Amino acid sequence: MVHVVEIARESRKWSLDWKKFSLNLIKMHLLEVEDEAGNLLCLFKTYVLEDSAKKEVAAYLLDHPLHGHRSSSSECTGLSGVPPTVFIRTKDGFGCLVKFVESDGVTSDVLLKTVPEEIQKYKLRSLWWLNKVEAHEEFTSQMVTYVQALNVDKDINFLTKSGWEVPSIICIRLKLFTAFLKLAVKFQLKPNDIGLLATGRYKKNPSLNLQQMVNASDKGNGDKAFVNSAYAKMEEGLKDYVLKVYRRRFPKK
Repeated sequence: MVHVVEIARESRKWSLDWKKFSLNLIKMHLLEVEDEAGNLLCLFKTYVLEDSAKKEVAAYLLDHPLHGHRSSSSECTGLSGVPPTVFIRTKDGFGCLVKFVESDGVTSDVLLKTVPEEIQKYKLRSLWWLNKVEAHEEFTSQMVTYVQALNVDKDINFLTKSGWEVPSIICIRLKLFTAFLKLAVKFQLKPNDIGLLATGRYKKNPSLNLQQMVNASDKGNGDKAFVNSAYAKMEEGLKDYVLKVYRRRFPKK
C-alpha cells in the first residue's frame, strides 16, 4: 500500500519562444507517493496539457547513458542523472511518475533557475551540474565522444516509438540545441562558454548569443531551410566567439 500526499498545485517553469525567454505559469499538481513506513518513493505530477507531461518523460528518455543510446541500453540512469520517469494517463488528465532521488547537494539552484526549460531538460542539462571550477575546464575526451554521438533524428524517432508524436516546434528546438552543443564542443568551448551563450549573457557581442543567432536565421522558407540557416549562423558565430575570446582561428570550409 502507498500513501499519496498533495504538496503543490502549480509550479513556475521556464519556457522558450524564438523572440525572447519568458516565464510562464504551467498548471500542475505535485503529489508525493510514500510507502507504509512513510518513505518517499516517487513524485506524481499531473498536468492539464498532455504535452507538458510528455516533456517530463522526454527529459528522461533523452538522458542517454554514457555508453549508448537509451533505446538500446539496459542502464536506467543516464549521463545527467535524470530520475526514471513514466507517462501516465488518467480519467482526469495526464501526468508522470518520477522516481524520488536524494539530492547530492551538487546542483546549483541559482544556475538551474536561469536556464530555460527546453535547454535544461534536453541537451545542455549536464552542464549545470558542474561547479564554478569545472565549468571553466575543457571537456574530457569521454564527454566529447558522448556529445559527438548525439543523433537528434534517432532521438525524435525514439520518442515517436515511445508514444509521443513530437510537435514540430519541439523537433526544431531539439535539432537546434543539439547542433549548438555539438558545434560548441567541436570548437573546444568550455561549459561556461556554452552556458553564457545559451542564456544570452554574453554582453561584449550580443549577436553571438544563441537566441540572437537563431533570430537572424531564415524563417520564411520552411522548417528545413530555417534549421539549415540557423546551423550556418551558429557555426559562423561560434567561430567568431572562439577568435574573440581565445584567439583561435578555425579554417574556412
